[in-house]
Amino acid sequence: MLPTLATGCSFVFASEPEPPPRHRPPPAPECSTSRAAPIVDTVIAGYELYRTGVAIDASNADYADAEITRGDDITLGVALTALFALSALYGYRTTSDCDDAKAEWQRERFRPVYAPPPYPYPYPPPPTAAPPPAAPPPPATVPVEPPPAAGPEAADAGSSAP
Repeated sequence: MLPTLATGCSFVFASEPEPPPRHRPPPAPECSTSRAAPIVDTVIAGYELYRTGVAIDASNADYADAEITRGDDITLGVALTALFALSALYGYRTTSDCDDAKAEWQRERFRPVYAPPPYPYPYPPPPTAAPPPAAPPPPATVPVEPPPAAGPEAADAGSSAP
């Protein structure tokens, strides 16, 4: 029975998803989603960890009439704990990858199909030219005073001196 348990359930029963073929539509992935094998591996790894702890706490006198030495029992316990723990991790990862592959297949299967854009792709119209600049405003005019009148008063005003 020990050689059968040493194989690790997930290494035997869990299968990875295969990559989808290049043709459309791809078939559903065929892989394991059941967590039964990794759970069994986890339980056995826990048992082996407990059993190894008992062997570590025991004395060599407790193994006097046993078919295996205490050191060999501890070594075997550590090896089996590692084997089943790794098998459980592999099983959980594999079944999770399978769940992801099946979910992706469902998304792709029910994805709406849209018509492709026309080819060649239409380009936006070129930008229009900037409008010509407005004509500059006419220069400002300065009001000019009219020249003084040339009459008799203008002569008096110009000749009066103090």
